[in-house]
Amino acid sequence: HFGSRSALGPTVFTALEVHHAISRAMSLPFEVELGMADLSIYLWALRQAPGADEVYRCESLRKVVMAFLSRERFIDLGDAVRFALARHKPVVHLLRNVTLTLPGPASAGATVTWCSIPCHSCVTLVSRGGPWRI
Repeated sequence: HFGSRSALGPTVFTALEVHHAISRAMSLPFEVELGMADLSIYLWALRQAPGADEVYRCESLRKVVMAFLSRERFIDLGDAVRFALARHKPVVHLLRNVTLTLPGPASAGATVTWCSIPCHSCVTLVSRGGPWRI
């Protein structure tokens, strides 16, 4: 339930509801989970950064940082698919509705390809957080 309507006035939204709506609208539409090898590199670099001890001591902050670092986000479906295949994590998550723009000039009757998957490979596209559409 998003917002509440009173008998006396318009819909009223909480700050959290507005934050979630803006975050969803501005987020990149595709994401791929990172493998442990990639994540370990990020974590090593983070551990070397100034202030890392404070981040590691605060469990809630550590969880937020881990959640952010554990996924790579993309605006382009083809980039997300290539990244997923290269990392041997063949699942791409769709996070919101997205309209794919034409990858180049198209003539009438031409076939348009947004991404291609090599022979003997497969990629699963999963909707996360809602019944999104492309």
